[in-house]
Amino acid sequence: MFQRQMWLLEIFARFVLCPVLVLGGTGNLRAEVKLTAYPPTVRLVGKSAYQQLLVTSQGQGQKTDVTQQARFRSLHPKIVQVAAGGIVQSQSDGRGTILIEFADQQVK
Repeated sequence: MFQRQMWLLEIFARFVLCPVLVLGGTGNLRAEVKLTAYPPTVRLVGKSAYQQLLVTSQGQGQKTDVTQQARFRSLHPKIVQVAAGGIVQSQSDGRGTILIEFADQQVK
């Protein structure tokens, strides 16, 4: 009985507690999934100008809108701000960069 319990515990630990990622092809997940922001560049004219960004994740033949799940951060907050949903708004004249993160991937 004790050996059977140990065997069940071992199976549980291997297949339930330790997730396994099975990949086809090259086995390189980063090569199979691509994160894209649209538009890739934004020009805002005026202090109250704004632009909505669209973020997509493409992999295994499917393109998915992940804008609401992505994290946005302005690398130049005095020039440009970005809201959680991807709305970019100008703050002052200059050039700024937005960092977008989703599923261990980044795009600027």
